[in-house]
Amino acid sequence: MPYFSKSFYHTTLLFCLSIFLISCEPIEQFNFPWNQNEVAKQTKEDYTFYPVKWVSDGDTFWIDDGSENGKKIRLIGIDAPESVDYGNKTKQEFGEEAHKFADSLLKNKKVRLTYDIVKYDKYGRTLAYAYLEDGTFVNKKIIEMGYAVVFNYAPNLKYADEFIEAEDAAFDNNRGLWALED
Repeated sequence: MPYFSKSFYHTTLLFCLSIFLISCEPIEQFNFPWNQNEVAKQTKEDYTFYPVKWVSDGDTFWIDDGSENGKKIRLIGIDAPESVDYGNKTKQEFGEEAHKFADSLLKNKKVRLTYDIVKYDKYGRTLAYAYLEDGTFVNKKIIEMGYAVVFNYAPNLKYADEFIEAEDAAFDNNRGLWALED
């Protein structure tokens, strides 16, 4: 019987294990909110305007969807500086200004939500694009006024190019946080 080294056995075992794991069902089979990656379908909900309950920071707010607590919305494609310390996040420069801008844009308004590929993040927040009743695209407006930077996170990339153009315009015109870059 031929002699094989330990490394040969380990390599063979690792190869077989890899083949086995590749053939297994993905974890998406579990019904966690962040695994609901179906392509968003046009529904009646897409044409409903929801009152904004409150704005928690420059990229997150709550709507009154009829439930007891409302629904937390995280705007897709943008990242605003943190306005307060919480959890493992610390308050960042220009966070208060970003929060105030988002608040002035959304306070006492109604929004219509649309979605991309993934509708929930790992924290259970609803990921959405928001539109005011006058047609203002909230995500883009916050970027183009310089109160957030582009945060493209696959697979939710429907407006990635549009957001990059808006950020370039904010930078070129020294708007918002880009006015700090002197």
